[in-house]
Amino acid sequence: MIVTHKPRVPWSWVVIMTLPWAFGTIAGGVNSQAITYTLKKFISDPSMIALLTSINLISNVVVGAPCNYMSDRVWTRWGRRRPFLISSALSTAFLMLLIPFLPNIWLLAAVNLVFQVTIDVGTCTEALYFEVIPQPQRGRAVSIRQIMNGIAGMFFSVVLFANFDAKYDFDLSGYGLGHLYWTGEYTLYLVSAMAVLANAALYMFFVRETPVDSPLIGQPFRPLSFLKDVFGDKRWYLVYLYYSVPTVVAAGTSQFGPLVMTDVFGYTKGDMARVGVPSMLITLFVFTPLLGWFSDKIPRTRMFQFGVFGSVAWVTWYWLYIKLLAPGGVPSLMFIFGNGLIGSFFSTAIFVTYGALLFDLIPSNLMGTLASGFGLISSVLAALFMNMCGWFVKYYSVFFYEVNRADSTRYDYTSIYLFQIIFGAVAIVMYMYFLLQYKRGKVIEYGVLEEKAEQRQEEEGKEAAVLPV
Repeated sequence: MIVTHKPRVPWSWVVIMTLPWAFGTIAGGVNSQAITYTLKKFISDPSMIALLTSINLISNVVVGAPCNYMSDRVWTRWGRRRPFLISSALSTAFLMLLIPFLPNIWLLAAVNLVFQVTIDVGTCTEALYFEVIPQPQRGRAVSIRQIMNGIAGMFFSVVLFANFDAKYDFDLSGYGLGHLYWTGEYTLYLVSAMAVLANAALYMFFVRETPVDSPLIGQPFRPLSFLKDVFGDKRWYLVYLYYSVPTVVAAGTSQFGPLVMTDVFGYTKGDMARVGVPSMLITLFVFTPLLGWFSDKIPRTRMFQFGVFGSVAWVTWYWLYIKLLAPGGVPSLMFIFGNGLIGSFFSTAIFVTYGALLFDLIPSNLMGTLASGFGLISSVLAALFMNMCGWFVKYYSVFFYEVNRADSTRYDYTSIYLFQIIFGAVAIVMYMYFLLQYKRGKVIEYGVLEEKAEQRQEEEGKEAAVLPV
């Protein structure tokens, strides 16, 4: 049985605790890719797609943040975080099964709204994850998590998403059932729902939370107290700034990335999988272990800086290549593969260090509270960027895309890279300011101090304590 707040844990626990992330990656593919194409059955305007896909970010503000906050303040026979995670998984899986069968955009929009709410009830995943995994193991643990996520992402891309448009006709007349019409879209949502149910089973039967001595337990939810606890302490402002950097680097472009390949370059979803799988394999089994090992050996702040600067330089190069060098503005699949590897290297450098460094800076008693602040800030930023990006694509196409003038339903989705370049420069300025304050001692590593205190007490044969809030 896996339990929380141990000074060291077996690596088998680390692997098991990454399973929710792997299953979540499969389910997350619904929000990042599949839902875009499900919406496109009914609408094509990028600004409307951006609006509907940003509902999850609004939900994170009004649902996810309060749930994260309360996961620091309740205690039940199931623990403090597990009730949120289990109820979220069960309800999310049910709604996921409905989405591909909805007959119009109005029902789809309504169910999608409730669907995003149920997802956000379970936003304390990372808090529980880092309560199980102690600070000295977090760098390598995040690398393992990246590998598991990558394998799950490969499965989603190669098996599920690549066959999204497939259609099947099963003749069951011999059983008196007539014909069963099925699609790859239905399969994708069904398998994703099963992955979410696997998360529920893991949290129900294989994880237990150790009771904590926290003054926060039993505090009720009050909106003013919530805002004061989340944003009233100036110690966390620089941590929030750091947390926002990857969101600003991404600039809300992820929803439109697949549309660059299909609608602008003219490649198929199968082509996307053929390019993506080798890149994922190299990222998983070369980049991630290598950078994960380094993240426990060198300052994480430096590796994160390398990833941010490299990512912005990479997207700048890619956009210039498409506009100035690619024949007909369409890179070859081989170029997309090789260039994508470079981008993957930089993004891996960011995310291998990102979570581990973040939770080095905060005490475990406030993981849920500060995660609420993280969710609020990133959701507001991401919703803003996603909608801004949709409008940017729309009006960039009007002024600069010849095809749009002949067919107003065609858009130059490669303009997302220009949008990303602009805000990538902003992200660099943000991180350099954080790094300057970090070097001046204005950012304290509370998580590291707490871990050292627990280790000292463990050595003295005492029960590990949690630093006071």
